Amino acid sequence: MKKIKLLSAFGLSEKASIAAIAVVLSALMGIGMTADLIAGEDRQWIGLMLLLVSFLIYIFHNYRSRNLSFKPILVSKEKKYLISIIPSNINLLNSIAANYKNLEKIYLIKDNYSNKNIDEVKEKIKQEKIYSKENFLKVKSINEPENIISSFDDILEDLSEAKRDNILIEVTSGQTLASLTLYHLGQLYGIDVSCLISKYNDENKVIGNSAVANLVKFNHELQ
Repeated sequence: MKKIKLLSAFGLSEKASIAAIAVVLSALMGIGMTADLIAGEDRQWIGLMLLLVSFLIYIFHNYRSRNLSFKPILVSKEKKYLISIIPSNINLLNSIAANYKNLEKIYLIKDNYSNKNIDEVKEKIKQEKIYSKENFLKVKSINEPENIISSFDDILEDLSEAKRDNILIEVTSGQTLASLTLYHLGQLYGIDVSCLISKYNDENKVIGNSAVANLVKFNHELQ
């Protein structure tokens, strides 16, 4: 057994001093002796009962935490400003924007990557006024977190007069690293983060036009 595992079993860290270890061991011995004193010779079965109860509680909570049912939280449709990585195609772009009826500005961070579908999206951005045209949205590579952070800071400066409740970060589009970066930026600045979740049929295929924006949260307490 490694030292860190042994110490963790006693509630200690790897850097615990010898004095701290001695104190914890003394406390454990004291607890055991006190339990013997309370139970007495004719009530030692209480110790086994307490161990069993503790074990059952642990099993219950462990099982429950692994089988929590997903309860999606819908994003408010009143959001006015949307921040995202440029979607890979027009259909995804339309699915994202369709969830909000009061959008005033959409900020899509993009790079030099080009293909037919991406170029179609970029052309749409050029034509419609709702999409931000600022140069700070263009980065060398969206797979570099520092580029996303720098662009995001410029976006927030552009939205300095906007209330945070009116801003939304959408992480459906973009590769994993870019989405994770945007998610952590949302946590850091207290901005809601959303992701599209679609319904699937019996053949495990996406049902068309079923995508709905849900809040992305990983810090809910178990209920």
